[in-house]
Amino acid sequence: MSPTGGGNPYPGEIDGLYWNRDIVAAEFGMHSGTRLAFKHRKPIFVGEFGTWYAGHPEAIHYRVAALDDQLGVFDSAGVHWAVWTWKDIASMGSYNLNPDSEYVQTIQPIMKAKQEAADWEGEMPKGSVAKAMKNSADAIDAYLAQTNLKVQIDRRWFAQYTLFGYLAQFLQVPYANLFKHKSEKELDEMLSAFALKNCVQNKIITKVLKKHL
Repeated sequence: MSPTGGGNPYPGEIDGLYWNRDIVAAEFGMHSGTRLAFKHRKPIFVGEFGTWYAGHPEAIHYRVAALDDQLGVFDSAGVHWAVWTWKDIASMGSYNLNPDSEYVQTIQPIMKAKQEAADWEGEMPKGSVAKAMKNSADAIDAYLAQTNLKVQIDRRWFAQYTLFGYLAQFLQVPYANLFKHKSEKELDEMLSAFALKNCVQNKIITKVLKKHL
């Protein structure tokens, strides 16, 4: 069974359509790139795909099932793939950094700022930033309502471009400042958190990946 976006109460349904392996296979088979590659007997590489595992732990079983569906379709079609993402700091990876590591503890201020002000999975992030964003979105929609364009903005994308597109990128500066007084040895020790042996395996995801390897 395929997943839904955050907040959809009907796992597997998107815009009223129940997404299972058959629908994924049909969509993949109808894609112009797929048809062109098959017509000319060329290999296909599907890169950086996958489901969003963060933010809704109650939905992860549905989302992993969707990954299983996708990989099954790719296997049947004989295409090559690379799943997103192998390692992550928080929860998106097949392997995630240990939350108790010095590196993760050091970047907590940045992680907190991103979660509280630049988290874009929902329609709007939560907190005071969300209120300001909503006021801005309301003002834009009010203006558009006065025109003859008959359109309204997509608030999720509005939040994503503004917060994830700008604010999250802007946070790279204070992120870098967290390390500017560290010695090379200290930096190497902190970065050892990324070594696979020091990461925490996301077993529900790696179980599906191993099934298709």
